[in-house]
Amino acid sequence: MFPLIQETQEGFGRIAEIVRNFLYLEQRVGAGEAQEYNLNDILAGIVNCAQAELSDDIRMTLEPAPFPLPVMGMLTMLNIVFVNLLRNALEAVGAHGEVLIRTGRDAARVYCELCDSGSGIKVEDYPHIFDPFFTTKADATHLGLGLTIAESFVHAHGGTIEITPFEGGGTRVRVFFSDAG
Repeated sequence: MFPLIQETQEGFGRIAEIVRNFLYLEQRVGAGEAQEYNLNDILAGIVNCAQAELSDDIRMTLEPAPFPLPVMGMLTMLNIVFVNLLRNALEAVGAHGEVLIRTGRDAARVYCELCDSGSGIKVEDYPHIFDPFFTTKADATHLGLGLTIAESFVHAHGGTIEITPFEGGGTRVRVFFSDAG
């Protein structure tokens, strides 16, 4: 077999395995294996890990709500959602910029808002940002699955995700979950 064809088949096999694993995780949420977590704690852990890897020219700020924000879910899936979203924000700002992460409560929902000072998303790309394999990144290591997976996992938890331009440039991502409190 031609090496390129074999590599392509192996790549699709790996992607199929990833998708199967994510579908399995989604089914577990539906099967009642969710637990209560504080959204502030989830984000604090992710931000602490990410800050160790940042250059001095990138400023990441976490502004957690001054009260617990209970959400029902699977910690693995929730971590994947926010790691993917934070990775996108950090890639968007490049070598210099800011990422702001806020949490709060809105009516009967709790939310996380991630804002970055990157160049933002092109208007023509918005309809496709959650499509599998859609990416604007030229790097071959980006499969275009991060937002697809994040949206799928947020929906599996009964939540919603909104992505809009951030005033002054950049992007704002808001993730909402039912308040489990």
